[in-house]
Amino acid sequence: MLELSLPPSSYVSVSAGMTRREAHRRPVMNLPKITHKTRRVASVEYIYDGDEGDSSTTIIYSVGDNVAIYHSEEMETDEEGSPTVMSYWYGKIEDIYLYSRQRREEVWVAVSWYYRQKDLMDCTKQSKDHRFFECMGSHELVRSDYVSVIDITCIEMLVTIQSFNERGLCGYTIGHEEIYMRWEHAHVALCGLPNCNVQVYDPRRRQRYCKGCRRWYHLKCIKDRALDPEDDELPELVVKSTTYAITLDSRFMELLRTPVVRGWQHGVAGNTKLMGGVEAALQAALRSGMLDDNWEDLLRLPKCWPADVQVVYYTCPSCSGRWI
Repeated sequence: MLELSLPPSSYVSVSAGMTRREAHRRPVMNLPKITHKTRRVASVEYIYDGDEGDSSTTIIYSVGDNVAIYHSEEMETDEEGSPTVMSYWYGKIEDIYLYSRQRREEVWVAVSWYYRQKDLMDCTKQSKDHRFFECMGSHELVRSDYVSVIDITCIEMLVTIQSFNERGLCGYTIGHEEIYMRWEHAHVALCGLPNCNVQVYDPRRRQRYCKGCRRWYHLKCIKDRALDPEDDELPELVVKSTTYAITLDSRFMELLRTPVVRGWQHGVAGNTKLMGGVEAALQAALRSGMLDDNWEDLLRLPKCWPADVQVVYYTCPSCSGRWI
């Protein structure tokens, strides 16, 4: 990485002097020449020439942006011949450098890398303690602290990488084709049971969340703790723990008595956004003595619970008298 002590300039505009197609044919990731003429900038407006009569293309890159990177390795393509989403490399822009020479300007970008599952398989397969890549989703990335300096023309596009807090109620949903990350420098959250032979959350396996101990448990780890309803009614433990002195809408009660789930048919983040909102609305109602009318906005959120999947309740293995 270039070592410069000067603070970055705020913004510059640079002409690429080439089209996007020509940029793809350039040698990939040549190291920059480090000279006293190199300076840092916070943002750059990079302008590509038009291709075959098309107008020019302008892209603004800033420090902190996430980017997809076109690389030299053979890239998997879709039916239309375009690279697939997960065939790109991904990085976060840490610094932008401007190098002026012979009446033209070159731009170099320092990126910290995100790793895909296939990037981690070789480097971790020898260590049983770090085989978390086996539990990564198809569109999941792991952010690393490794930084490289690359030519700005290697960047294909700006991207959104959803940050997923797997330790609690994350507050959003993640689509099946959406790129996301939950681990930074391989810091992972484990199953609440130490004897679980999977430990790491694998989006292909279902988990339940306990609001008491704030831990996630694989469904297979608690399968022997299922609560059997009587006469198709809710288990008594569920009814007692969700009965309050104030009157609550029946639709809200249905949501309140929904387990917090994620994984497999429930999706990567599951119904954590919905249930986080339900919990917040409940606490506000208990303080004020009534349910706010705005709670109905929660009904617009995806339930992430397929209609053909029966709701089965379990007791938490760590909290006495709590259902999950």
